[in-house]
Amino acid sequence: MVHALYIIGFSHAAYLMILLGTKRKKHTGDLLLTAFFLISGLFLYLIYARTTGFLHTQMPHLLRVKLLLPAFLPPLFFLYIASLTQPSFRLKRVHGLYFLPALAIIVMLFPYFLLSAEEKTFISVNEYLPRAYVGAYFLQRLSTLGFALASLWYLRLHQKRISAYFSEKSSVALLWLKILAWGFLFYALWMAFAYLMNFFLYDGINRSYFAEPSLTLLVLVLGFFGLRQDRIYPSHDPERNQLVETMPTVSEKYEKSGLAPDKASDLAHQLKVYMVEEKAYLNPKLSLSDLAEVLGVSMHHLSQVINEQEGQHFFEFVNRYRVEAVKKALKDPANHHLTILSLALDAGFNSKAAFNATFKKLTGQTPSAYRKAPS
Repeated sequence: MVHALYIIGFSHAAYLMILLGTKRKKHTGDLLLTAFFLISGLFLYLIYARTTGFLHTQMPHLLRVKLLLPAFLPPLFFLYIASLTQPSFRLKRVHGLYFLPALAIIVMLFPYFLLSAEEKTFISVNEYLPRAYVGAYFLQRLSTLGFALASLWYLRLHQKRISAYFSEKSSVALLWLKILAWGFLFYALWMAFAYLMNFFLYDGINRSYFAEPSLTLLVLVLGFFGLRQDRIYPSHDPERNQLVETMPTVSEKYEKSGLAPDKASDLAHQLKVYMVEEKAYLNPKLSLSDLAEVLGVSMHHLSQVINEQEGQHFFEFVNRYRVEAVKKALKDPANHHLTILSLALDAGFNSKAAFNATFKKLTGQTPSAYRKAPS
């Protein structure tokens, strides 16, 4: 059963690399995913070869390479998240510093790789752990834990940013990636716990029964969603992306914005008139930059007006208009033959789940209960 999981893991990783390589519109995240699947596939293959005995008899020099490869996965996973959540993200040389723990592990284990095949086999068969191994294991666990926490932090900032920029979040929320990041954190904590238990107290916890199969699951899920994940912020407008990345959130002040109170009031009035007369909320992909461009103001000033004058995020501001449109449509006898979902889509929502959640939050009722209630 375990052997089958390894085979599924490395074969699926190879298949995903082919799909990403033939993808027409690639972005930086696709390149990082390709590297992630390459290393994951090699690691799972080496584990499979070791458990079948093939590694000991045919490739003993690769016995401890499996200790090196996982050290590259946490920074790659973190950089993939950064490529999706940071509007102006670009791979830079400084990102190479994230792989310093992996480089340190290589240095720690370098004396081992100078050993003969017989000596490597003896160490592996007898589960002998030199001090360098202990340090390498510890550094690998610490690196995984650190990058898992950093990934969750980036995703938390992402949730705040999209509320201030997008009027629809279901396609950009990256909830699937948040679940994976929590799984990555749980994996890091479990491996650290098992390692410490084995080293100090009890040498009976087999980490591989959880670790390697979980990596197979990670490859499958990351491949399924990653192939479908497009860029969230357009690459053709780097200046606007930079503005989005530095845009204040609701909790931040705007003392240095330069927007006078009377100008803010005028802009708030202009915004409301435009939303009512032009029904801009009907556009399901409406963004803060779209409205700012139409009104001829900066995104920072428009965000400030929505935050301070209305006390809302951009997401909440736009969806309140959408909910009001749906409420009006639900009470119109001419629409009784139409489904609630069709009315929601006509009002600018693009998913049933997002509509139901927003409607209940703003009205305290479900859409069906509101429709049935007397006027």
